Amino acid sequence: MHFLSAADFSKQQYEGVFGIADTINSGTHLSLGRLSTLAILFEGSNPRERISLENAAALLGSKSVYVDACGSGGDPAAALARAEKQFGVSADVVAAVTLRHSDLVDFARSSKVPVINVLTDLERPVQALNDAYTIAGFKGGLGRLRIACIGNGAKNSVSSFMLAATRLGADIVLVGPGSEVPGSKYLKAARRYGSVEICDDMAEGLAEADVVYVAAQGPGGARQGKQPNEFSRYQINGKTLRYAGKDAIIVHPMPAFRGVEITADVIDGPRSVVWMETKNKVRVEQALIKYVVDGA
Repeated sequence: MHFLSAADFSKQQYEGVFGIADTINSGTHLSLGRLSTLAILFEGSNPRERISLENAAALLGSKSVYVDACGSGGDPAAALARAEKQFGVSADVVAAVTLRHSDLVDFARSSKVPVINVLTDLERPVQALNDAYTIAGFKGGLGRLRIACIGNGAKNSVSSFMLAATRLGADIVLVGPGSEVPGSKYLKAARRYGSVEICDDMAEGLAEADVVYVAAQGPGGARQGKQPNEFSRYQINGKTLRYAGKDAIIVHPMPAFRGVEITADVIDGPRSVVWMETKNKVRVEQALIKYVVDGA
């Protein structure tokens, strides 16, 4: 069983992973039931994702091996084969970051073990799974929630989250520049399950929102605190947050750029669940690894 896109799982499959994560959060120790190895195959450096995956594998009683896929020419299989020759280990499950989504899809077609997409140019489904799980914990599920996704709607994290949230019964409103929205393929897939609106007005888009999902506005200038002009009016701060429902929670897939897409008083405020998302991350990854391996 692969998890390459947030569209790969049905509502029942998402809830299956959530159930395993709930068990882990209750303090129950789970393992894969056999000695196994997670290959962490990254094309490019991403310490945050690597550390959480290594922790998830260890907590499942599994080994992990980091495979640097740089220089493989977009061929994950070649990178894994090289690593197997060097380290003498075979992977039972692969968690991958690749520059091109198509490279990961091609690899998964011939892979004999489950493949998990951590991050590609098009999607970020593991993070979407974690975001949805965290929201469900605070709201009792995603059914009938109105979720406003603020900022750069063309981000891979937004595309994946939109797919996951609509499958779980939420309605989405994308609030940002009209030119920065998910591709038509993703919009069409999400609209099979729920409503997806596109809105360029903050007050209108945030009205009655139960959840405010804040997308990083990057790249480039945002890291230096320089806000791109097209996003300057889509910052979540004390003033714009008032447009949302009074019980709305704040979600961010991280990393966040304070003072750019969100202000410090909001991300650190009482309505933010960002730090619970961070806490849940390793547990959700444990649950996902166990789910795909057990279902393989």
